[in-house]
Amino acid sequence: MKCKHAEKLILRSFDFRLSKVDQECLDRHQDSCGDCRRIKDEYDVILGTLHSTRFPEPKPYFTERFRARLKDTPAFDPFAAGKAWILKTASVIAFSAVVLSAGMIFLSPDPAVLSQENMSDSEILLLKNLNPFQETRTVFEAGSVENKNMMLIFSALGDKNGLRKYFP
Repeated sequence: MKCKHAEKLILRSFDFRLSKVDQECLDRHQDSCGDCRRIKDEYDVILGTLHSTRFPEPKPYFTERFRARLKDTPAFDPFAAGKAWILKTASVIAFSAVVLSAGMIFLSPDPAVLSQENMSDSEILLLKNLNPFQETRTVFEAGSVENKNMMLIFSALGDKNGLRKYFP
């Protein structure tokens, strides 16, 4: 028998709900297991303390007053609770929809920025899923440093918009 099962049987034994077979198995396990004997002794101490403590008697007519108060309280209405839940959920969904639509309106990119007139050749190639570095291969394959520099200078002058973006 495992100790977890033995502990469950110990708790049941306090209510006198053990069969003779279970009681014999528990006794055999406790003879061989010191931990379970200690657990049973601790439960015995707790139960003994509870039995020795005197609990105060309720005030006169406590039961009658309590039952009268129970009759006065309204019964739980699950439909009313459901209505409140639906109203809260609907307001959260409406608020989320407003925030999402406002975000889509105010945070969407400007169509003028996306027009190809304001884009560099590399950006246009990227939008077309082409390799923007294909043009630079000729620059890198140029023989001398002077030729590379001249090609870079003239390629920079060939942009349509004339705006250069310099990043540190």
